[in-house]
Amino acid sequence: MKQPSPALMFPGFLCLFFLLGPYYSPVLLLASSVLFLLLSHVIDNPPPPSLQPSPSTPSLVDSDDDVPQCTYIRLSGTLLKRGGLRLSTWQSRHFTLSSESMSWSESSGKGTIGCIPLASHIKVSAVNKIVGGEKYCFQVVDGTRSDAKAVREFACASEQERDMWVSELESAISSEGLRKSELEEEEHEKKQEQKEQTEQKEQQEEGPQATTESLSPAAEKLISATPGAAGSHAILSRAFPQRHPDELARFACAKPSPPASADAVTAFFQNHLTWEAEQPTTPPPYTDKFPKAVYAKGGIAKDGSSVFFTQGAIFDPNGGGTELYARHAAEVMKSIYPNPSDMHQTSFFLDIRTDKSFFNPKGFALLPLFK
Repeated sequence: MKQPSPALMFPGFLCLFFLLGPYYSPVLLLASSVLFLLLSHVIDNPPPPSLQPSPSTPSLVDSDDDVPQCTYIRLSGTLLKRGGLRLSTWQSRHFTLSSESMSWSESSGKGTIGCIPLASHIKVSAVNKIVGGEKYCFQVVDGTRSDAKAVREFACASEQERDMWVSELESAISSEGLRKSELEEEEHEKKQEQKEQTEQKEQQEEGPQATTESLSPAAEKLISATPGAAGSHAILSRAFPQRHPDELARFACAKPSPPASADAVTAFFQNHLTWEAEQPTTPPPYTDKFPKAVYAKGGIAKDGSSVFFTQGAIFDPNGGGTELYARHAAEVMKSIYPNPSDMHQTSFFLDIRTDKSFFNPKGFALLPLFK
């Protein structure tokens, strides 16, 4: 509750003085009135911060009420700092260690007169010898400076206090370096993303560009061994110049021309691109949704070809449909042949064994999947 102003209380005391004067000593009443007025003035006007007691030992800040919203204060207290002419005298200063810097002022509550920004090039170490008459010292070295302030020396009242400052400084520097590296990585990723977006926009404006890749020997051998594949490859190369020639070779051999027309060959590959574009950017975790042996890379066969293994009895016709299983197969095949130039024979093994724990579908139920 706020006390009334002494200026308003004084007339009241005068009235009390005249009313009670005949019964009490006037001197006693006057002295009591003056004493009460002085006490009221002290209560309404506490001493300034500079006159209030301040801690002389460092303290870890645990209360959020003492921490500014923008900076986390790790440690504060009074230390001796080597300063003066030629850094030859010890000066008592109030220090504050935040998550970003170590700053100091002449005393607690006064403005900052010096600061050391924390970064990975700042090194802190205890000094195990007497420096200028002080026993418990530590130094802060700025690796980017070569002047007299490259090495700053500080003194504490005890070894425990010195170790506390050294530990907190090292922790703050480590945290600051980690934040800086994270920010640099985020900035690099942001610039890389902007660069890719710019390149994609330029490509869209300029239209599809013909690839500079040429057919690999394996792709040429595949085309030469398939009648009509050379014609289909020429059609696909004109329609899709940005795609890898080896990728087009596989589709050319699957849809040779003739007998297929140019429109049929183009539509064949376009259907594949449409299906590919509809797939999620990040494939679902198939390993969590499918038994290990639904589709799996099974090593190398005796003829040198890669083995692609599946168990038909595990297929669930009602568990997501053939489309989901086909996507799973595509992801496994991509893991076997990740590059467009991969032109290798694959041996497909179908395990027809059944089991009580499997779905064991009928043969005709697997036809949509094989198709």
